[in-house]
Amino acid sequence: MGLDHGIAVKGKDIGITWRKCNQFRGWFSRLENFEDEGETPISIEILNDFLKDLLTVVKDPSRAEEIMPVQRGFFFGSYEYDEWYFRDIVEAVKEVMNLLLEVTEDDEIFYWEWY
Repeated sequence: MGLDHGIAVKGKDIGITWRKCNQFRGWFSRLENFEDEGETPISIEILNDFLKDLLTVVKDPSRAEEIMPVQRGFFFGSYEYDEWYFRDIVEAVKEVMNLLLEVTEDDEIFYWEWY
């Protein structure tokens, strides 16, 4: 039980899955079309914006609380800006970069969550 979420591409066996990385949930929840406990359509441009913010936090960890703050919720995981938080950020950079190599403008991409 807890926050399971990620990015998926309809009709393709590619995507990213996270568990209790509530800072990512917080970032996507600011999107205008965000669907709580559902699927939120996103574009390659949004993926690039997400990657840009991840890289900003990697380069300047003092901006983590401003750019990618932790989110509180039922079984959302840790609320600390600790080594696990930053490890998740670095891993997400790799995952998003790899995903961007695989998707095209024609793909239906979405952020999903379930908890």
